[in-house]
Amino acid sequence: MKLKRIIFLAAGCVALGLGCIGIILPILPTVPFFLITVFCFANSSQKLHDWFISTSMYKKHLESFIQKKGMTVKTKATIITSITLLMGLGFCMMFRVPAGQITLAIVWVCHIIYFLFGVKTIKKEDMEKQYPYVTQLQLENKEYKKAAKKLVRILNKNKHLKVSFHDSDLMITIRSDQEKDKEELIQTVHQAGCMVKLISTITEKETVST
Repeated sequence: MKLKRIIFLAAGCVALGLGCIGIILPILPTVPFFLITVFCFANSSQKLHDWFISTSMYKKHLESFIQKKGMTVKTKATIITSITLLMGLGFCMMFRVPAGQITLAIVWVCHIIYFLFGVKTIKKEDMEKQYPYVTQLQLENKEYKKAAKKLVRILNKNKHLKVSFHDSDLMITIRSDQEKDKEELIQTVHQAGCMVKLISTITEKETVST
């Protein structure tokens, strides 16, 4: 059993490394490697799994794909743009290596086809329909940021919730598929060591400010 965990842990670390390289060098597919990372960490180290799904890499490249088997238009556009720019640079640098240019061109076309037609596009309206109830809470002090990030990781394990934290305005956004008691949510956040104040509650496109 211990050997199995070690194998999964090693495979997860290798996949994570290759996925990170894929962000810089699009010739390597980032999403498949990050999928392997999530699977391997889930079967070897809960601490590493929780850490990875809380990183910006996961949120940017994989979160929407994992949760809804697709990606938002913004995520697709970001990935396709970075792929095009970096592979275009590589194409220009290989002007004396026609075989390399052809290889890069084929890989680029495969990436474009995959992200345009192989990955489902998630619309903002779909997210609003699935999680129509939104509560926004703001931290009273920057010192609660660490506790807030830990809280987000815990709450996101609940399939009925989609929670995010924004560093810039110290805002915790809690989206849910059913109406939640505001006081209960605030109490849960306080129990996690975060002092917050209620900013607003939103139901689809209707906003009630406090």
